[in-house]
Amino acid sequence: MSRPQSDRRRTRRQEVRIPVVLRGKDEGGRDFFSRSEIVSVDQFGALIRVRFLLKVGTQIELLLPGEQQPKHLRVVWRGDTESFETGLVGTEFIDPNDSWDATLLTSP
Repeated sequence: MSRPQSDRRRTRRQEVRIPVVLRGKDEGGRDFFSRSEIVSVDQFGALIRVRFLLKVGTQIELLLPGEQQPKHLRVVWRGDTESFETGLVGTEFIDPNDSWDATLLTSP
């Protein structure tokens, strides 16, 4: 079965609800350090609910519960303001060799 042309996803996304801590700079250039939530993951990145406006291209650090080393991601999509997508950002790993723990991609 082929994908519709509008679907640019490279791999299937797994819905999750994982609390995380994010660090980065908001759209205004201000540093932030905040609790957040991963909404879904795939092999290349995550959809994250954030409280700050982030520009596409912004680099962020994401710390998962129980891990010592943060993941480094880049914002590649931002939900439209004034819509149900407000506060969502699509991200991808900066290092293409980075990945999630396999349990994130297989959890129900």
